[in-house]
Amino acid sequence: IFFGDPHLVPEPPGRKSEAEIQQGRRLLAEQDQLKKEMAAFLPVAEVLKGLRVDLKSLEGPVKDETVRPGGVACRVRAWSPGRDPKQPADMVLLLTEFADPGGEVTYFPITAASAGTVEDELIQPAKQQDK
Repeated sequence: IFFGDPHLVPEPPGRKSEAEIQQGRRLLAEQDQLKKEMAAFLPVAEVLKGLRVDLKSLEGPVKDETVRPGGVACRVRAWSPGRDPKQPADMVLLLTEFADPGGEVTYFPITAASAGTVEDELIQPAKQQDK
């Protein structure tokens, strides 16, 4: 039998206090909200597909040791997904060396304005057919 202030009665072992229960509910609600917010973001691969690179702005190589000692990188300007390439590029990308253990390769689309700055020996222009 306990005589005294009922608020000072300790919780039985294994039972959570009301404050702990409320804190757990808040954390679950925050976790659910965070999951919803994260679902709104596009996967990185999808964002990369939407970038347009301006080849004329290519700079480098510059020293970059984020991947390995003695590594290099290059800087290039790009347009964010959905941005009109007639406007100035709004991003600067630092393209570093990267290990590719998954065997995936990243390609960046270029704009028509920057196309043709580098000839590609693998692509031949289509020949006109005589009619």
